[in-house]
Amino acid sequence: EWAVKPSPTSAKAGDVKFEVTNKGAIPHELAVLKTDTAESALPQANAAVDEKQGTLIGRTANIDAGKSETKSFTLQPGKYVLYCNIPAHYTQGMHAAFTVQ
Repeated sequence: EWAVKPSPTSAKAGDVKFEVTNKGAIPHELAVLKTDTAESALPQANAAVDEKQGTLIGRTANIDAGKSETKSFTLQPGKYVLYCNIPAHYTQGMHAAFTVQ
């Protein structure tokens, strides 16, 4: 329920397609933030990631349990964090580092 597990954990710069499946029992989303901050140390406000502390690239809609969504983003080289920003989900461990070369 409380994990983001990208496979692979890196991609080449350009259009990157994320095929996101919610294997949990409650709704989740996937947000993509460009930042040099460690994936487990993003600042928070009101139990969610303060997205002004990096560059928010985009996010999926809330994905219901057992459902999927495919979304593409144009990513530049750098460090990113993939996370769920539904309140309290990030602090439960729903985040992962992602690198673009």
